[in-house]
Amino acid sequence: MKTLFYALGIFAAACSSAAAESRPKWVDNPYEVCSKDEMCAVGIGSGLKMARADARNNIAKIFETRVKSTFSSETTSDGDKVKEKVSDYLNVETDMLIEAVEIKDTYNTKTDVYALAVLNKKTASRLTSDDMERLDDKMRALLRDDTPASAVALQKAYEQRAALNRRYAVLTGAPKPEAVGYDSVYGAMKSRVGRRHVYLLVKGSSAFGNAVRSVMADNGYTFADEAGKDSPQVTVTFNGTEQYMNVPGFVKYRYDFTLKAPDANQVTVTKLSSEFETTGRNKSQAEAAALEELKAYLNENILTLKL
Repeated sequence: MKTLFYALGIFAAACSSAAAESRPKWVDNPYEVCSKDEMCAVGIGSGLKMARADARNNIAKIFETRVKSTFSSETTSDGDKVKEKVSDYLNVETDMLIEAVEIKDTYNTKTDVYALAVLNKKTASRLTSDDMERLDDKMRALLRDDTPASAVALQKAYEQRAALNRRYAVLTGAPKPEAVGYDSVYGAMKSRVGRRHVYLLVKGSSAFGNAVRSVMADNGYTFADEAGKDSPQVTVTFNGTEQYMNVPGFVKYRYDFTLKAPDANQVTVTKLSSEFETTGRNKSQAEAAALEELKAYLNENILTLKL
């Protein structure tokens, strides 16, 4: 009997040893198989889908920690003002980068699935550089414009590019030189924002007027008490018409929006126009939804206004 137990013990030990040998090294230490040009992480889950998602999330956490660590320790010529705004873009940009992560290997046990996620630094840095170059082109164009909205858009693009550059520096070891610098960006802000006055004539509800006013104010416009040579009249209308809807308890409205202002020859023309169809349990809900769509439309098209 003792001989039998001894034999069983040897067999169990052999099986355990064989299982340990079959377990890939990367499960316990991903950097056993990770080159210096890669960033690696392991994920675990009850199924392949969960393991892959966990691995990608772990790559994101590692990368985000490295970016934020570098970001918090650096000093900027413009102090904390820009730094705080750039930090808002860091998580978003990291999420975009993780889409390029590859699942290089998987390993199954009776209860769990392991996945090895790999981010190639050279590939990721190239993609990041391409994104920055597109922003550089956009900023050059915005710098040539002279509207307050273009200055606001220029600042946002600069902050987004700065966040991308933090990511690029972690991937390559050095940042990419700026094509449009801080002085140019904030010089444009100083010279344009708050110095373009308009007289806003609202034809519609007060909520509509507030929505238009808030978008224009966020994009650098200020408002005069009356129209004049240096404060052109901008007329905005927002009319709602109830539409047929065969759904009990709900209503549908169509809202027509127009914005008119003088052109270069001082002739009043339609600068912007759109229509929005929304539903709600009552007119107030439908209008609230339409105003949100209107604000999105204005933000998207504000750069076309040459007031």
